[in-house]
Amino acid sequence: SSNRIVKFTALGAYLTQWGSYGSGSGQFYSSGTGDIAVDSSNNVYVADPGNYRIEKFDSNGNYLTQWGSEGSGNGQFLEYLDFGGSPTGIAVDRDNNIIYATDTGNYRIEKFNGYGGYLTQWGSYGVADSAFTLPGAIAVDNTHNVYVAQSGYGANLIEKFDSNGNHLAQWGSQGSGDGQFDGQFDNIGGIAVDPSNYVYVVDEGNNRIEKFYSDGTYLTQWGGSGGGIGQLNYPNSVAVDSTGNFIYVSDAGGIEVFANNTSNLPPFITIQPMSQTVPGGINLSFSVSVAGGAPFTYQWISNNVAVPGATNATFALANVNLADSGSTYSVLVTNSYGSALGGNAVLTVLPSI
Repeated sequence: SSNRIVKFTALGAYLTQWGSYGSGSGQFYSSGTGDIAVDSSNNVYVADPGNYRIEKFDSNGNYLTQWGSEGSGNGQFLEYLDFGGSPTGIAVDRDNNIIYATDTGNYRIEKFNGYGGYLTQWGSYGVADSAFTLPGAIAVDNTHNVYVAQSGYGANLIEKFDSNGNHLAQWGSQGSGDGQFDGQFDNIGGIAVDPSNYVYVVDEGNNRIEKFYSDGTYLTQWGGSGGGIGQLNYPNSVAVDSTGNFIYVSDAGGIEVFANNTSNLPPFITIQPMSQTVPGGINLSFSVSVAGGAPFTYQWISNNVAVPGATNATFALANVNLADSGSTYSVLVTNSYGSALGGNAVLTVLPSI
């Protein structure tokens, strides 16, 4: 709703942003949810469904070009009923910089080169192979196969095509998927494919991510409804980094980062030490939670000075007094792959009554 793209480091530190409301070059019209993709040269492609177009930027947000308009001709896009414009999904073939876009209202996939030149299309309305009731998210694997999330009228399935639109496979059905019915979905959100061609699907209504082999064979799932660590609240998009290890999921609460394997990672602090305001004379403790390759070593730091003997995940203080008020506490966590310094927690001590 802010009509912009926001760029972060891999661990969430803000870098830059671009975009504003409108129909001009580099602007967006937030009548619906559009997707985003990045090519092998780090150019950024944004589906701007309210303006029936795709916009292309460099990695710093400088506008490069755009293509598309409203309609049913080659290279055009059409809104599906009142779902908020088209295109919705967008994906890039990393080897050839070929762009695939989901034209929702025309029930088709359109294929372009990296400069917006129209190449081909496939799809029609219906429930048969190569037909769609409501095509949405789209992804491309390393062998140029294309995966399309299909919903509407209880469809809730993934369809797989080769790069020319020939239908290869499909899987999925409508369901609650509580672990007994793996591969069921309740409104598919995003879809992503990692470098090993594993497929990740956002099961929005069931607040989870499901992982499959490229032929649709179920592998695993994670999530669960809630706002806690690792839980999801209406997730809508998923992306996988170039190593295939880190999975990024957006939901109503922000971005969550997951890893397939944490055993060879440097420490990553998942729960920081929290600032506290307490009355004088009580005992308290600061703590930290860490992911990564165990074992970890800890060193607590107070006012930028290491505290002797404070080498556990929890640091206890006894009988705090007014002199302790304003002190800061952080922790350095180390393993064989690196280290991470926690943020400063501030202790405020109130006068005893």
